[in-house]
Amino acid sequence: MGKLKDETGNRYGNVVVVSRADNDKNNNPRWLCKCDCGGEIVTLGDFLRRKARGDYTCRQCRRINITSMKFGRLLVLSEVSARFSKHRGKLSVLSKCDCGKTTVTQIAHLVSGNTVSCGCYNSDRASRDFTAHGCSKDILYDIWRGMIKRCEDPKHPKFELYYSKGRTVCKEWRESYESFKKWCMDNGHEKGLDIDRRDNSRGYSPDNCRFVTRQINIHNCDIQRRNKTGYKGVYFRTKLRVYEATVGGMDVPNGQVYLGRFATAEQAVEARNNYIRNNKLPHHRIQEVKNEGT
Repeated sequence: MGKLKDETGNRYGNVVVVSRADNDKNNNPRWLCKCDCGGEIVTLGDFLRRKARGDYTCRQCRRINITSMKFGRLLVLSEVSARFSKHRGKLSVLSKCDCGKTTVTQIAHLVSGNTVSCGCYNSDRASRDFTAHGCSKDILYDIWRGMIKRCEDPKHPKFELYYSKGRTVCKEWRESYESFKKWCMDNGHEKGLDIDRRDNSRGYSPDNCRFVTRQINIHNCDIQRRNKTGYKGVYFRTKLRVYEATVGGMDVPNGQVYLGRFATAEQAVEARNNYIRNNKLPHHRIQEVKNEGT
């Protein structure tokens, strides 16, 4: 026989092992346990280790008359004969839940707090935790989630373009979809329009966003990665060793205007800025010209 494990002080459910008791008739070790209600139990150590669970109580606890008592959402109506109980002969009661359903529950589960409803409590909690507004199928909800993912989700393909430049969703919109939705409805949202940031160096906020067509949104986006000039609409032609400038969009003839070739990138962007000013193009930004040699 192996060394006897000392169970003194160990808790199993609602009972705590107090001391060693006499062995049973088969010479198996038994232990004296005290229940939280004050009752005492003498039971086998093997039973405690293998079968005692979180709802384990003394017989006195299980014999308490709990008729008309309420546990969580359950009101106890009457006891159920162990013979007809679905819980394999364990002491059970018939209870009525606040939702109107009746259920047969073990007394030990009610007393320990493991059972508080017919099952509706977990359903309600899941619904509350995972359904914040019930608008997950709205187009605006997709726009809202898209903003957050671009700024916060490392798995998003454009995450580095936003996170590395400090572009975020303002606290008002980040914490409340309803607040974002109200702003959209008050600021010209229509089907087919994109949300656009007026100043691309800033994040998403009510004072920096608007709704525009897809083409305007594209022309207002950041400089493409393959563009090494540092200016939007200005490109370096390697073979010709010159810079070319263009302006595109729905508000220019044929969707794009070619402004010519220039010796420096600064000359090209200045020509582009002049075209935007002279033609008063509202959806194009004037770019700051960097000093030559910087």
